[in-house]
Amino acid sequence: DYEDSNDSDYAWNGYIPTATAYGSSGSSDTDSSQNDNSANDDFDTEEEDDDCTDPCICHGDCDEEISNGTTNNPPDEDKPTDKPEEKDCDEADIKNAQNASNKLDDLLKLPTLNQLDAKISASQESQNHQTFFLDKNSGKLLREPYLPYISTSYLPTINLVMNNMNLYASDRSIEAGYTFEYRPSGSFVSDLITGDAASISFPVTNRTNAIIHSHPMQISGQPTAGPSPQDFVGLLEGRFQNGCDILNESYVVAHGGATYVLSITDTEAAQSFYSQNKTNLGTENGHFSLGTTFRSEYNAMLDYLLKQGFSAADAHDAAMAYVLDKNTTGVTLMKKEKGQPDFKAMHTKGTTKENGDIESGKSTKCK
Repeated sequence: DYEDSNDSDYAWNGYIPTATAYGSSGSSDTDSSQNDNSANDDFDTEEEDDDCTDPCICHGDCDEEISNGTTNNPPDEDKPTDKPEEKDCDEADIKNAQNASNKLDDLLKLPTLNQLDAKISASQESQNHQTFFLDKNSGKLLREPYLPYISTSYLPTINLVMNNMNLYASDRSIEAGYTFEYRPSGSFVSDLITGDAASISFPVTNRTNAIIHSHPMQISGQPTAGPSPQDFVGLLEGRFQNGCDILNESYVVAHGGATYVLSITDTEAAQSFYSQNKTNLGTENGHFSLGTTFRSEYNAMLDYLLKQGFSAADAHDAAMAYVLDKNTTGVTLMKKEKGQPDFKAMHTKGTTKENGDIESGKSTKCK
């Protein structure tokens, strides 16, 4: 479980990234009456996953804020002097961003489990309702159409996922999210899962194909950043360690209106990276563990970009993209600005000095 910490190494500008871990803590708003009619769905409520015995062990997310000393004074970020440079996308980035956008659009149209079960029941009832009439023109017996009154209750034009994510991202008192599940009879979105201001846990199964959660407002009131190191590690662990073969995306809705996604865009590269580095991918309070190359790389680029005038959130996003790109992780960080329809890939390059500091760096985002 995530515990409060005041890691002085990250007490910069009153901001730190959000963490995602695997655990069984947190609370859920799962409706106790929402039952899966299939005995082999492998989808359990969080209460049922207390022992975390599923092959895809519980997926958790933790938020924590670190103060400047004891004051939590808001940073002076009203007018950052620099930000990622916009550039033309290459074909691969365009395709990957479109895939991430299209998938989220599809996920936001999924029914709840109750709605899906209602659809299945209605279909079965329709098949069992054998009423015939004599067609005067052909003289044949035809089956009369059966339209139960619940026929439209399971056909949402859009679910409440994004409404709730933006609502919870606008507050710093609680964190929330959903999982998107697949089963042969149809896909569905889980009930809203809530935690507290510092943590949330998700029950992830081998049929989970995406996760979404909010990054609540920080104490400073500034926009929160995108996925954290632990979000990245959690995605790889879910996919390659715990057997969630259809899990490719982890979406984050941040305070300030932006939506992010960590997407496995090169499965072979991601599998290779995880296999070679899984013993060095530990995390501490949402960050890469102390002493690892990944933490050193993240810190170096973060410090460089902050000195260049990047806001805390932009510097974090760019530093994350730097670690992902530099280590050929097969995972791409993308961002969709508030009010924009599509995700845009983010990349960061840099050259280092002998002591590991960044000599020069460049952060870009597709136009």
